[in-house]
Amino acid sequence: AWLWPFVWQGDVSLFLAMIKVVEDRLNCARDVEQLEELKTIILVEDNVKFYSSYLPLVYSELMTQHQAMLSDSSSPAIRNLKMRARPKVLLCTNYEEAMECLNKFGHRLLGVITDIGFPRNGVHDSKAGLRFSKAIRE
Repeated sequence: AWLWPFVWQGDVSLFLAMIKVVEDRLNCARDVEQLEELKTIILVEDNVKFYSSYLPLVYSELMTQHQAMLSDSSSPAIRNLKMRARPKVLLCTNYEEAMECLNKFGHRLLGVITDIGFPRNGVHDSKAGLRFSKAIRE
């Protein structure tokens, strides 16, 4: 089970990011099965303050890029389908969570944003990000 606290830093776009990151995690498995063009981004970060400020930026950029792509579609049905095909951001706060997402959705991986150090086996590992990067390449 995953639980993400967030830190309010005065940016209202945090609320949208909070909703989107939960939706992405809940809907990713279904959407990957239904939409062959769907891609995933794994974000591994255990610092609440950092991901609370970073996620709004990630989602803002993804939405800007995705809206530009949608404007080319004339049919509302195609626009709706493409809206679901926005890359899903999978927030992970430890090594085990990141590996679970990689194992489930690695075949749809668009990118990885990772910290260098984060919890692994319940203990902070200063090289967990490097270990995770190595696992991706294997």
